[in-house]
Amino acid sequence: MTRRLGDGVLVQLSAALILASGVVWPAVAAGVSPDAAQTALAQARAALSAGRLDEAVKLADGLLSATPSNREAVDVKIRALTTGGKSDLALRAYDAYAASAKRQDAGLLTPLAEGALQILGAPTQTETRLRAEALERLARHGRASARSDLEKMALSASDASLARLGDVKAALRLAELAASPAVQNKVPIIENLRAAKAVKQAYVLVPLLDDTNPLVQVAAAQALGALGHREALPQLRGLLEARVPYVRMSAAVAIARLGDRSADAQITSLLKSDSPDVRLLAVEALADGKDRGWTSVAKALLADPNGLTRLRAAELLLTAEPDAARPVLAKAASDANPVVRQEAVRVLETRAPYDVRLLRSLLADSSAWVRLHAAGALLAAAGAGTSG
Repeated sequence: MTRRLGDGVLVQLSAALILASGVVWPAVAAGVSPDAAQTALAQARAALSAGRLDEAVKLADGLLSATPSNREAVDVKIRALTTGGKSDLALRAYDAYAASAKRQDAGLLTPLAEGALQILGAPTQTETRLRAEALERLARHGRASARSDLEKMALSASDASLARLGDVKAALRLAELAASPAVQNKVPIIENLRAAKAVKQAYVLVPLLDDTNPLVQVAAAQALGALGHREALPQLRGLLEARVPYVRMSAAVAIARLGDRSADAQITSLLKSDSPDVRLLAVEALADGKDRGWTSVAKALLADPNGLTRLRAAELLLTAEPDAARPVLAKAASDANPVVRQEAVRVLETRAPYDVRLLRSLLADSSAWVRLHAAGALLAAAGAGTSG
């Protein structure tokens, strides 16, 4: 127990005494020795591990009273508060730390992000897709129990998430559904195969190019282009003469994405269209190539009156022109329309670098889907060691 007195005598005060009963005297706290601080931190961690959450918070508070930017202490406090269901206080603790340290830290927000996903992924969650996607994010970031819970869900609800996690059997089940004549609405299945990057199952989508439903034809063409399935080129070329304009346009985009020049005239025509959505299609076709001429068209669409059009343009520009795209996405993330916010944060979740300050604010959003994507982005940011 050490403290230097006027006559030079060294007296040691234990961290336990300094922090007794949760009372911290600033004058004493300011003089906590490194050894005493380490002892207090060890005691706080032990209390947290033992489930003595209030004790862990009090011990951490004592250290933070002496040094508000003590990362290890605030980490214990945030974990204890989150475990105790006091996420609002945990966020306040984080904000106080960030203000003192003058930096953001995704790692410290990990317990809050995981906590948000655990709530969304709980068995009581009635929206099955939301639950599956919450468990998917937890599983992707190392929570084995989340993967187990996902596998216990009805396969129709969880296969898309499992396939994105690399589950081959889940991808095969999706492929079987896509090929089944008993399934009427195949658009969601096609989109799930595309999102799962199910390259080996892309062949099942080729027959769907001849489906009687134009929406299925469009989804199949877009997926085949995204998955790089060049074996579909003959069928896609046939759709360039389809009766429905959007089917023709989607086929042209897929052909271009597959590196074939036979639809170049159609793509050039689409770029000159009066319709922003049509121009976006053309930009999508060209965005995979080395020629960056399409960026001027996409950048012009960043000012489109339609919020979702702006977001799609920003998403396509995120790699080629990040300085132009990111401000649009950040602004959309605070839009009054929850659909716009959700789409903006969905895009932000997919690509580093991560704006930790923005994502922290979105953890308290009124939209469950916004919270889902913000939490997923924070876990990805923590994995990448993001701070700022």
